[in-house]
Amino acid sequence: MFRDLLSQSYAALKHNRRRSLLTMLGMAWGIATVVLLLAYGDGFQRGLFIAFQSFGGRQITMWNGRTEMQAGGTKAGTPIQMTRNDLDYLRNEGPSAYPHVPRGQQAIPRRIWHAQSKL
Repeated sequence: MFRDLLSQSYAALKHNRRRSLLTMLGMAWGIATVVLLLAYGDGFQRGLFIAFQSFGGRQITMWNGRTEMQAGGTKAGTPIQMTRNDLDYLRNEGPSAYPHVPRGQQAIPRRIWHAQSKL
């Protein structure tokens, strides 16, 4: 029975050579396409993961406003004001710090900062 199946398959392949060749080519093309798309998707995923992993890893954002939670013995909603002493402390502790002032906010005087950032 297995021998008959093989002989019939071989006869069909031999009789319809062009169709058999095109079918095998289509199967190979489909497999190669799926493998390439999966590899492309995996590489893209890894690239995005690395990009987002390093994005803002050394960044701290601070602004004036009110506390959202109770911290340091003060109640929530306490006003916070940055002082010149705070800025001097940040300048001494983080020499690569630089100010980024959102649109519509008052700029911090430039002479307070050492703009040595390599970011």
